[in-house]
Amino acid sequence: MILSKTFMFRLSALAFVCFATPALAFYLRGVAGLFAFLTAAGVLGFAEGAWLPFFERFKDGLCRFKWFFLALLWYFVGLCAKVYYYGDGLADWRLVMSPVVLFLASAFAVGFLYDERCYRHFQIMFLTGIAIQSAFLIHAIVTDVVAFRTTLLETHGAWVYGDQAGFALVAMVFPTLVWRAFKQTGLLKVLLLACCVTIAVSLAICTFATPVGLLFLAVLVVVLVSLFFPITRKSYVVAIFFAAFLSMASIAGYIATRDNPLLGNAYYKLSNVVDDPKSGGYRGRDAEEGSRWMLSGISINSFLEAPLFGRARGGVRNSTYLGGHSSIFDYLGGYGMLGGGMAYCFTIFFLLAVSWRRFASERSWETMLCFTSVLLLVVGGVVNPYWDGWQPAYVLLLARPVSRAVHPRRHLPDEGNI
Repeated sequence: MILSKTFMFRLSALAFVCFATPALAFYLRGVAGLFAFLTAAGVLGFAEGAWLPFFERFKDGLCRFKWFFLALLWYFVGLCAKVYYYGDGLADWRLVMSPVVLFLASAFAVGFLYDERCYRHFQIMFLTGIAIQSAFLIHAIVTDVVAFRTTLLETHGAWVYGDQAGFALVAMVFPTLVWRAFKQTGLLKVLLLACCVTIAVSLAICTFATPVGLLFLAVLVVVLVSLFFPITRKSYVVAIFFAAFLSMASIAGYIATRDNPLLGNAYYKLSNVVDDPKSGGYRGRDAEEGSRWMLSGISINSFLEAPLFGRARGGVRNSTYLGGHSSIFDYLGGYGMLGGGMAYCFTIFFLLAVSWRRFASERSWETMLCFTSVLLLVVGGVVNPYWDGWQPAYVLLLARPVSRAVHPRRHLPDEGNI
């Protein structure tokens, strides 16, 4: 059976793509729409006999990555205990959706994405959907950037153009999307590269600094890894090219964005970091009220005071006992070691370790860029609250660190068009 042609895979992939696309997720009611699509995919899977090969791959994935799934189970059970005994019970049911969605993404990854055709189809679907979303986003920002920013803040991102966390998610997985575009041939390659350019432009002018910073960090990681862990002899040339590009783009961008309203917020944050790295991007009164590092200190103190189950009641973003600006410290301070916080952090760093092991063993552009995406996820969770959403699930899907075993020096052939 060709899994990439089954309705179970196609509908499941469509569900995850819609869930990550703000415009579609808004009208499909987010998690409710995701569950509805996945339920329909499961029913169709029974009808066409796709469950058997799926379960075989899923069982194999459980054996190969048992520590990851055990940590994920620990995260779910600990969070349920935290919500029941120290939270508001069923009123906080939305908090439990985080490990549930992460488990569903993990099952989809180990059950389908081990297959190269499934992986290629899913990446192209995701890239196309986000590119269309980005085209509308660019139009909205260019039309009236002030109105866009105001509406975004007033609705807390709950509208068709997404929010800061959504922009950061796309920036994290962007390296894997670029790799996929270059792997194709002919007209499809041109179209996918155009999609990548559209996404990059939307991230550059989305009025937030973090996506821009993540893109520059991605280029920097590629340069450093190519220099110290070269894939081929050409890696040095690639590293020098990207280093020169990064230097010129940084200088030109720093000057060009000074008076540009589309990039004003990004320039403000980045210039503050350059002037005072300890500021965390803030200046003056904003820095006095609490920089990123000061806010992280609040979460660390909460963890030291209640290391077992933390001090949060409800979500970590709105707790008075947490800084709300660093996922790794917020989850530890809010949920502790037994309430799911430690387990969640373990799952993220497990993905980083596995992705690095894959790159060290295979030494390919795919594994390098997948490692880069996972590293961006880790950095986003340290300096920002970017684990408090669906970012880990989609980095897991698009970088697929737990979808297959490590094959030493395994070089895959070019794939061509689908």
